Amino acid sequence: GARGWVTLDGYPVLDRPSDLATSGYMYPPGITPMGGYSTNAWTGIASDNTPSDEHCSAWTTADGGVDGAAAAPNRDRDGFGQTSGGCNAQRNLLCAQIDYTHALQPLEATGDERLAFVVTGGGTLPADLAAFDAICQDAIDDQIPTRTAVAYVSTSTTSAAERLPAVDRGWIRGDGTVIARTKEEMAEGRWATPIRHRPDGADIGSATTFRTGMATGPGDVGENCNDWAVTDDSTTFRGGHAYQIGPGAMVSRTRDCDYSWGVYCIETTVGTP
Repeated sequence: GARGWVTLDGYPVLDRPSDLATSGYMYPPGITPMGGYSTNAWTGIASDNTPSDEHCSAWTTADGGVDGAAAAPNRDRDGFGQTSGGCNAQRNLLCAQIDYTHALQPLEATGDERLAFVVTGGGTLPADLAAFDAICQDAIDDQIPTRTAVAYVSTSTTSAAERLPAVDRGWIRGDGTVIARTKEEMAEGRWATPIRHRPDGADIGSATTFRTGMATGPGDVGENCNDWAVTDDSTTFRGGHAYQIGPGAMVSRTRDCDYSWGVYCIETTVGTP
């Protein structure tokens, strides 16, 4: 039978159907044919990646009193089986090519990538961009003192994408998973997997809303607490969730500026990482 599925961006998803129950998919399959991101799709798959008992009577009914298992394909590998609901709901479908066979291997980092990671905190909120940059630098110093990092956020004068270093390289998470193969993918917000790990590889799970100050993605500017100077509830910021890819990771939430903080950080080391 068919094997070897990838996303439209070419990232590996699944080698064989049987792999879903044992190891899950390699990268989220949530990119649509038009380049958007699916946030909710019917699957009939349970949280342990095995067939669910909830499948809208083998997909024969649209009765709201009957349930079907659904997933968030824009999330990391724990997205399948995320929820269920009445079969009268409108949701996307996951589609898979069935006329092609190619053995698929996990995507390995080349060793030339930079690090992208998250930092979360409590207590006093950082009061400007320099404070966020210092937090990112401190976090990478604790793991790799020879490297540099800044916050991946927008301000009124500079988009997050403009903070990327000029030399074109990819980015990886703290656990070694490739996030983006090129500067272009990173700049356009085409992250292949969520940025949800600290520099040491620890997974933060589904923590707080991460501040980005973006409007639609890294290349533009949205609400940003007056360039991150406001720390009360008098104004707002745009942000997203670290367990998603696409807009969900960057611009899916608007929060007051006194909201608990988290920030994406990007390594900016110029030389070889």
